[in-house]
Amino acid sequence: MKWIISALLAIMMLTVCGMTTAEQQAEKDALFAELDKLQDLDLLSEDDTVAGVYAAYWKWLADYDILQAAGEITEPVLLLQGEE
Repeated sequence: MKWIISALLAIMMLTVCGMTTAEQQAEKDALFAELDKLQDLDLLSEDDTVAGVYAAYWKWLADYDILQAAGEITEPVLLLQGEE
């Protein structure tokens, strides 16, 4: 999963700079082709992977309701946010 974040950051940087080599463009196209698989999770079998992660995780993540999960927390929570 880490590699996908790194790849997306690299693509953002290249987009801002406006300069990409043919190799970088090929990597960008391959990443977006991989992410396009997430558009219709019903087409993925349980053995399929997207970004190295099995389809079951992506399906679970699509159904996960973070607001409901947060509402079920009964203990105090410390939230921290940092900057560079």
